[in-house]
Amino acid sequence: MALVPMRVAMERTGLSARQIRHYEAQGLVSPVRSGGGQRAYRQADIRRLLQVRDLLQQGLGLDAARALLAGDGGDDEPERQWLPASVPKSLYPVLDRAEMERIVAERQQEEDDA
Repeated sequence: MALVPMRVAMERTGLSARQIRHYEAQGLVSPVRSGGGQRAYRQADIRRLLQVRDLLQQGLGLDAARALLAGDGGDDEPERQWLPASVPKSLYPVLDRAEMERIVAERQQEEDDA
């Protein structure tokens, strides 16, 4: 198991130390601690940080990202049962918040018309 220090985790994810510590406090990652209390990150922690970063960049809030990732059993497609019907089922192709809002508005209109 290869462990990397905070500095390397920051480089690989593009996140600040403050962001990474916040995500740890939120229970999204659990780095290993050295005898001196320094954090060391596994590859799985780095992947999770990248997932969190990507979901937040797509406009999800931290609670929604946590809920989405809680169902992630390690397969390529996390479970999305928690999403209301008006939210697109696949968030990854949405490149920006405006596009996501347009899709949500279209879905809400379809529901209202039905």
